[in-house]
Amino acid sequence: MFINAKKILSNKFLKNVESRIYAQISKQMVDAMFADCTDACSNTGTAEIEGSTITWVRADGLITLTIVSEDGTVTEISIPADGDFNF
Repeated sequence: MFINAKKILSNKFLKNVESRIYAQISKQMVDAMFADCTDACSNTGTAEIEGSTITWVRADGLITLTIVSEDGTVTEISIPADGDFNF
């Protein structure tokens, strides 16, 4: 019983660390996408994460986020580049 409890705690810890790492990666990507600058900032970025490719491009007032999964499935999202979402 004690060994099983340790395994459960270990799994919870690893999931928490993994979640924090992904949160940090996504924060850095979003910060780069919405950076308040002109020509000094990058207008594109790419990350390879667990077999998926995540690419973003800022052009013509939009940020286009494209995710290509390991199986080739493509998801594309267009976001206003000024960050004004008007919910």
